[in-house]
Amino acid sequence: STGVFAVYETSGVRRCACVHRLSVARGSVDAIALDASGSRVALGSRRFGQLVVWDWRAESFVLKQQGHDHAATCVAWSPDGRVVASGADDRKVKLWSDATGFCFATFADHAGPVTAVAVARNVVFSASRDGTVRAYDLRRYRQFR
Repeated sequence: STGVFAVYETSGVRRCACVHRLSVARGSVDAIALDASGSRVALGSRRFGQLVVWDWRAESFVLKQQGHDHAATCVAWSPDGRVVASGADDRKVKLWSDATGFCFATFADHAGPVTAVAVARNVVFSASRDGTVRAYDLRRYRQFR
């Protein structure tokens, strides 16, 4: 609830030694996803609709955006680690480039808050409180019909 993200080492002589500690939001951190390499973490904050990507090994921000109008509720990485998907209470799914740090696609097809996102090779899946699961084609940037 403090907006602090920490990385702990659980091996070795000292158990649960803090390796990195970072304040990433003025509110709580409510969504988290690690990339395939395990070095970058995407964090979402409900209070401000904020998305943060932190490379904890390089100790640097990859992306820090106030991307959603309402609470950011879920985040997910693409398998290749180049795209982060985020979903929020604003009923939108957004796709972010880790290279530029900018949103390059927004899908606004849900009638209720987005509760889950997942990214496959060329598809983004999203689930919502409206009772639907949607699939978006990443080649054409539109919903599958």
